[in-house]
Amino acid sequence: MESNKTNYWVIGIAAYIILFLVVAIISFVKPNPLPTKALAVNNFRSLAPTVSVNGEEIYYYDLGAANLYKFLLKNGGRIPLSDNMSETPLDLIWSPDKTQVIIKVLYDKKKFEENNSVLANSDFVDQATMLWHYNLATKKYTMLNKYIFNPAPEAPLNPIWTADSSKIIYYLYLNPSETTLNIANPNGTESQSLGKVPNDIYSIISLEDKIIYYATYSIDTNLYDIYKYNLENQSKDLLIKDSSAIINLEESRIIADNGKESFVYDLTSKKKKSLPILIPDKKTTLSQDKNTLVTALYEKNIEKFYVLDLDKRKIIKILDPGLNNSNYLNLNLDSNDILYFLSGDKLFKIQT
Repeated sequence: MESNKTNYWVIGIAAYIILFLVVAIISFVKPNPLPTKALAVNNFRSLAPTVSVNGEEIYYYDLGAANLYKFLLKNGGRIPLSDNMSETPLDLIWSPDKTQVIIKVLYDKKKFEENNSVLANSDFVDQATMLWHYNLATKKYTMLNKYIFNPAPEAPLNPIWTADSSKIIYYLYLNPSETTLNIANPNGTESQSLGKVPNDIYSIISLEDKIIYYATYSIDTNLYDIYKYNLENQSKDLLIKDSSAIINLEESRIIADNGKESFVYDLTSKKKKSLPILIPDKKTTLSQDKNTLVTALYEKNIEKFYVLDLDKRKIIKILDPGLNNSNYLNLNLDSNDILYFLSGDKLFKIQT
């Protein structure tokens, strides 16, 4: 009997040791978790970075080198995409396929014309907003119609690109009684009026057949009203009043708010679904499947990233980038859910 008890003890201890070793080995060979703090992507000073469709490159304007570049994420190389773009843009509106870009510039008449800038044009008055189309393949600049509404330094959604990058749609403001919606080739050629529109448009949200969805903006309140407008019968319908943000999800869905809560709003059905947090303007991005949203919010004076499941409308996680600087801008998610963003003018990444 004593011998059997001893055997049981030996077997038990041996089993415990084996189990301990198995757990230790599994823990040892288990891959390290992805970093939860932000990592610098490069040392370049960037403006308006955007992730390529394949998730392998970052397209951006280099504030140091004063040109457009493509940064290769796999090997850290970079390729110049423009020549002599020494006039720093206010903003860039990249085409969906990243082959073209619309450059928004504040016209410095004395500087541009005395230095024979490629963007110089004597038709423009000093400090006016200029819009130029730039083709990355041909490296050709083309000035767009100077009456395209686009106040400086704000950056409303005008023009907007069609999904296939083949056309631009824009709001043309000749004078208060001559305001039209137009569609054209990206360089502005073959422009065609789609119809007369109200003269209070600030940003175009989307166009569906003969229906345009657009926003007005109040300087006094810093709030938007969102309208549906029928180009055929020229009737308009107020959909949302006094929203502090407008975030395009896809052609028929946006995120807006009422000052107390943000909601996903279907422009066609007018149905809305509340979200658990108030989403700020211009600090948000979507996953490629449109189901995950990441936004930057302040929590106890520290800006963190909130990751939301849009279908379930709940917070999945909260990420602290661990950086001293805040005011995170230009958020971009790649196909692996890596978030790229600017802190100051430096580009960082963090796994969501």
